[in-house]
Amino acid sequence: MDTGAHSFTMRIKINSPFRKLALFAAGAIVLNIFITVFAFRILPYDQNRRYKLDADYALLTDTLDYLFIGHSHVNRGIERDSFPNSFMFHGPTETAPYFYYRLKHILESPGTAKADYYVLPGELGLAAFNPQPLMFMGDYWKRYVNFSELARHSETPFYYIGIGLRLQVVPYYQFPSALLFLHDLRKERQHYRQ
Repeated sequence: MDTGAHSFTMRIKINSPFRKLALFAAGAIVLNIFITVFAFRILPYDQNRRYKLDADYALLTDTLDYLFIGHSHVNRGIERDSFPNSFMFHGPTETAPYFYYRLKHILESPGTAKADYYVLPGELGLAAFNPQPLMFMGDYWKRYVNFSELARHSETPFYYIGIGLRLQVVPYYQFPSALLFLHDLRKERQHYRQ
């Protein structure tokens, strides 16, 4: 009788809702760490053109004549060979806030190469924040973009605070294609390698 009561008590402890909740939470944390730390190394994040540009820029030691910062139009519209001693940061669908935070990072980081002239695109419509780069490069951009600063200067502050929090906790939050459509991502990776 005593043994049966003991096993019944053990079964209740194992099957208790709190225990299940704790196991679920622990599993979610482990899965989050796995995806954040390891899965992003398999997906195209590290192979992406932006990471390569950062690595190439980090190797520069001399002052540049020109530093071009912009989107794909900068990449296609400016022939860098025409500007000796220059460097070009570019990424598709990036808008003025991304340019600003990249330039701010370069200017405030000690030991990074500076330039005599910083050239940014002046197209109409670039002032708006475009969240699309975060959908594919959230893990990259969370190092640069200050979402609390964006929130302070916006009419929708909770939108930017929400994006910032989600990128810190689960950077793949709006990147389900990273987990579901690997074929498309591999094509994207090949595109950036060119």
